[in-house]
Amino acid sequence: MWEFCKYEIKYRLKHISTYVFTLVLMGLAVLLNLAAGGAIAGSAVNIGGVGDKVAINSPFMIYVFSIAINIFSIFIMAALVNHMFSKDLENKFYPILFTKPIKKYQYIIGRFLGNL
Repeated sequence: MWEFCKYEIKYRLKHISTYVFTLVLMGLAVLLNLAAGGAIAGSAVNIGGVGDKVAINSPFMIYVFSIAINIFSIFIMAALVNHMFSKDLENKFYPILFTKPIKKYQYIIGRFLGNL
């Protein structure tokens, strides 16, 4: 399982999509914080009720922003997992792979952790 994990990490670090997805998530986090903090003119982010002031670095706001980023990252993770399994199917590698004494769950968990 750890061999699959190490392979996926090395594979992901070589591809530009990893860095693009990272920049998208970081940019979204920065924009959310700037909009909630009032740095972007004309934006209105109201989390916490009508008229309530909530500090941008409060535990509640950190929780809300992390949930928003995690929901967005679900879609990115779906794209990565799709590519993870489809490349073995396209290259017809899976029959060779399962001739070794490995279990399917070891393969899936190792690949998933590497992409995570």
